[in-house]
Amino acid sequence: MRSEDLSRLEAAVRDANPLPQPSDLIGSDQSAAVALLIQQGTDRLSATLQRPETTTSGPLRRPSRRWVKPVVVFVAACLLVLAVVGGVLLLSNGQPDFIDEPSPSTTTAPLPDEPAAYDVGYVSVAPDGSLWAAADGGVVRWDVTSGTPTVYTTDDGLPTDDGLPADGAFRVVVGSNGTVWTGGSGWIARFDGSWTTFSAPRSEGPMAVGPDGAVWTAYGERDLARFDGSEWQQFEAPLPLDQGVAVPWTAFLDVAADGTVWAGTNEFRGVFAFDGANWTHYTSVDGLPAPLSGTVAAAPDGTVWVGSVSGDGSPGAGAARFDGSTWTVYTTAEGLLDDVPDVAVGVDGTVWAIHQNGVSRFDGDTWTAFPDVSGIGMFATVDASGTLWMPARDGGVIGFDGVDITRLETPANETASPTTTVIGPAGTWNPILATTQAKPVPPAASCPPGTDPDAPGPADQERPAAGWTGNLAAAFDQHAGRIVYVDTLGETWTLDVCANTWLRMNPTGALIGELSAGLVYDVDSDVTIALGFEHVSVYDANTNTWTQPTNDVIGLDDGLIVPYGAVYDPVSGLVITSTMDRYDSEAWDLWAYDVDTNTWALLGPIAIDRDTPCCTQIDLLGYSAAIDSLILTTYIGSDPTTILINPRTGETTFDATGHPTGIVDLGWPGNVYGPSGDTVYVYGHFGGTLGIAGFDSPTSTWVWYETPAELPSRYVAFGAAVGDPINNRLVLINGVHGDWWSDATNDIWTVDPATGEWTQLLAPSSP
Repeated sequence: MRSEDLSRLEAAVRDANPLPQPSDLIGSDQSAAVALLIQQGTDRLSATLQRPETTTSGPLRRPSRRWVKPVVVFVAACLLVLAVVGGVLLLSNGQPDFIDEPSPSTTTAPLPDEPAAYDVGYVSVAPDGSLWAAADGGVVRWDVTSGTPTVYTTDDGLPTDDGLPADGAFRVVVGSNGTVWTGGSGWIARFDGSWTTFSAPRSEGPMAVGPDGAVWTAYGERDLARFDGSEWQQFEAPLPLDQGVAVPWTAFLDVAADGTVWAGTNEFRGVFAFDGANWTHYTSVDGLPAPLSGTVAAAPDGTVWVGSVSGDGSPGAGAARFDGSTWTVYTTAEGLLDDVPDVAVGVDGTVWAIHQNGVSRFDGDTWTAFPDVSGIGMFATVDASGTLWMPARDGGVIGFDGVDITRLETPANETASPTTTVIGPAGTWNPILATTQAKPVPPAASCPPGTDPDAPGPADQERPAAGWTGNLAAAFDQHAGRIVYVDTLGETWTLDVCANTWLRMNPTGALIGELSAGLVYDVDSDVTIALGFEHVSVYDANTNTWTQPTNDVIGLDDGLIVPYGAVYDPVSGLVITSTMDRYDSEAWDLWAYDVDTNTWALLGPIAIDRDTPCCTQIDLLGYSAAIDSLILTTYIGSDPTTILINPRTGETTFDATGHPTGIVDLGWPGNVYGPSGDTVYVYGHFGGTLGIAGFDSPTSTWVWYETPAELPSRYVAFGAAVGDPINNRLVLINGVHGDWWSDATNDIWTVDPATGEWTQLLAPSSP
């Protein structure tokens, strides 16, 4: 962004913030930061929603979580500015009566300022009065009486002592029995004296605990999920998708005493109530002010409160209370400090509204405004005494009881910056794949006599959750003779390819985080490796266990790598992955991973002209033993190109003759892949036609398998595909279709590479 453009945007931010009190002002350094966030969010949001302008004819890719965080930052920055402007206008047009008392006194439990304190994103109070917070460096528990914090991180013993799977937690909630739940992308953890980790939908969305102890979260375009400690259930909100939703449909959840789940929606689409079977959608037609779409809080007397935000040039709408039949709206006319509040309700019935410029408390009849109390309201909580607790704007947590402010400082963040160990000088090819030898491999499984692998599986069997969000990946475990599959809820399943039946594994441990390179079976180590944006997880089918080996390479931060595509090299016994930063043309490399020693080695750069813009991604599809080459695809200019790389020497061959694959976005529904025999297969839309493309290694040509007429034409992709070497076929799991690929079936198809014949092994279950 040019300096003069940033200066103009910064000036606009300052102009929109003419508050009279110095303590309420956005400073020049903060306005510059807000201005930069807005510009970056605008640029990234535009790039996310824009259709690709390459020549590929495949379907649009869904935005990855690397887009979601900038979008959320952008929206939060815009709401911050709009809320300040709305507060100024309302204060100048008839301010409510403020409490006529001295400014609140402050009690602080100080901790060292250096290194930097953890930033807090969510707070929740436990029945014993302790306060819990999700922070960027872990989960913090305070003894409120003494102000003493306890920090839980990955250093608390994972995996041997069941510590947290990741330090960055997005949410923390506490049930009525004192059980603490926290979660991040692709995982959820329970604390009842020690931590237990479970897989979860890929979500940074809200969490809430019901009266029965079950945890609820919202994710995707319109999905709720319920977890009872052993099993996830999916529920789809009747929310139309024709509005092009590109962010989670709700950021706020609460569960009432009767078990009803209440969800506030994004983009001013009202409020949903879900009783476990039926959905009720409340909008301005039902008495909600328009637009009203914000935090939700269920009160112990059965009423529900909803806060509001402002946007699209419209002012805030105040706070609304639902008594089971009627919505009552409270605004500045009734005493609110301003009309853009978040809401929080305590077990004693105390209601707080949190604004950008203070807080308001409701005693059942009137509102009292406190303009000198500042905190972040969307993640606030209220304890049994009626004290409001909020994340502080500059780190830590603040509490306000109507008289005094208590500040709890977060502990110092002493986490060391991760480092990457690079083997071999940059620009040279690492000989590790030529000098490392694979171990003897376990015996491969085969189908028992009398089984018919071509017979459809039972239609009424339990099966994985269908969907396009989450991990959606598969790998074939040759020793077990089963497909290992991770569904949209992050749960682990296996498919018996001889009887075509699913088995829910309920493993010890969980796959953590969102996958970037899918699953790959390491044959000589007899484990399945899950490579993600920020984590590596390893599944051992022999013990039915997921573990997370520690490493200093994987991550989204500067200097770390993100795997895209992964293959097993049978010569060295190592897993090879391609890494590329979409925004850094200097980050196109190949790495090798040894799961037995948990070590990474940089093989070398992909030999492509880095000065010539060529591609949005280089995709590693597979390995061919027939020609001892890795098979990759990309675009060079406008030409879809196959890249063959000798993993022992780094020698690279390009074929730009124009094959049907184009760009293959691994891990997403746009195209999926799976090796079968010595051929790489890619599923997707090519040249406007749906089908399978297979790479024939000896001839270096692509073979086309067009989809049959009986395959539903609505499908745009399958959630996962994997080769089945026992039966010499390609297995395609869970067809995906609809706007934003939000609708998915739970069926299975196979393709016979020898004949091109398609067979449905498992029909979709009845609704």
